Amino acid sequence: VILGPVSDNYSQKDGDCEKIKAVVADMNIGSTEVVYSLHEAIKSVDEDTVSKILDCIELPTTYLHTTDGKIKTALHVSVSEEDSFLSLWFSNTKEKIENRLVVAFPEDIDFRDEKGNTPFMLTTSIELRNMLIKAGADKMISNFLGRTNLHI
Repeated sequence: VILGPVSDNYSQKDGDCEKIKAVVADMNIGSTEVVYSLHEAIKSVDEDTVSKILDCIELPTTYLHTTDGKIKTALHVSVSEEDSFLSLWFSNTKEKIENRLVVAFPEDIDFRDEKGNTPFMLTTSIELRNMLIKAGADKMISNFLGRTNLHI
């Protein structure tokens, strides 16, 4: 994780956002690297690091163009990891992370990945689907193949 040294400093700095921002500035870390670290923290179900990034660093977006040509938001990353052992083991923590992402980045709710799929289309979690619907997710949006949630 690019922000490894920063997340190590979180515990030492007792969550002081100004100090965390200063560490990020001193390390000359851009928003792309911070978003990458956010994605990695989500994959690891590291609620503490996710919270620190969301609480302390203003991100213009959570999407990344990955080296393999994929486009993912933090919410896409989270729903893509649903079947991983970590996600199953830490399902309550994962739900908290997803709730934070929906609240912090409502524009990501209907963001399409490289195939045109939204997080709603990718999730198998009934709880997350309900949360996304309550947050305003478009249930009838279609992906680039013309498939809606009813097809998927």
